[in-house]
Amino acid sequence: MDVEVPLLQTYVDGLDRALGGGIPKGSTVLVAGTPGTMKTSLILWMMQENGRAHGTKSLYVSLEQDMDSLKAGAARMGMGVLHEATVYVLDMGQLRRGLHRSESTKDWFTILEEIVKEAVSSTGYQVLAIDSLEALYALSDLKTPRREMFHFLTALKELGLTTFLITETPFGSNRLAQWGRTSWRTGSCTCGRSRSGRRTCSSACVA
Repeated sequence: MDVEVPLLQTYVDGLDRALGGGIPKGSTVLVAGTPGTMKTSLILWMMQENGRAHGTKSLYVSLEQDMDSLKAGAARMGMGVLHEATVYVLDMGQLRRGLHRSESTKDWFTILEEIVKEAVSSTGYQVLAIDSLEALYALSDLKTPRREMFHFLTALKELGLTTFLITETPFGSNRLAQWGRTSWRTGSCTCGRSRSGRRTCSSACVA
């Protein structure tokens, strides 16, 4: 007997069709693309539309852009106001104000894991985005990067979250992330541009 897997729609028609209706809930998905291919906009759009349609609560952790610039960008894309009840943006300024001395005594993987666990427990977030992996790598002193990433993603998966990891792919590179993705057991969504200049997204296996 087949078990129906609940799906999280992206609300992008062509992408949802390619995914067979959406992304399996509880998956970890690597969202990769060259600069300017709307990776952030795609995730914020998906979060907002799921919040509007189903009341899904999403947490967007930005380690680069501040909250105001992300909200302004979403408004320029026609998304209107991101309502904090369903899409909460947590930026580096907010993170560091709440850390006190933790930043000097803990690594950033541990810090983020603790913050996300507390947020899920107190607010019931179901979807998480971390933007970007490059910023997380820069903040962290990784001695065994693949192992540390594996343990971090396992902890997030145990919370039942659908997680999106945003990474920037250099022009001309065929690597989706700094150390590849083979050991992370993620699916991937690759954003780019077609020859006509249109922005496109394609998907690989979602795990």
